[in-house]
Amino acid sequence: MPASLHLRGGDRPFLAGRIERTLALIDAEKSAFSDIRGIAILTRPAFAPLAETYLLARDSSYRTYMFASEELITHAQRAELAVEHLPL
Repeated sequence: MPASLHLRGGDRPFLAGRIERTLALIDAEKSAFSDIRGIAILTRPAFAPLAETYLLARDSSYRTYMFASEELITHAQRAELAVEHLPL
């Protein structure tokens, strides 16, 4: 979805999207959690091996975690898109 961000330095074009694909990407058994006032917070996720292919997916249990496949990252770099990502 195209949008325009109104920043102090002027306007900047922006593309927003929605990630509908959900997969079990995080292995909760192998992940590390912190306990903050009785609430378990995922602090060091461990990733489950996947047989499925995807370009962009959100974890089904920890929905704030989104994952881009190597194929998508390669396509973005070839198209010279400014996309930030953390390596697994």
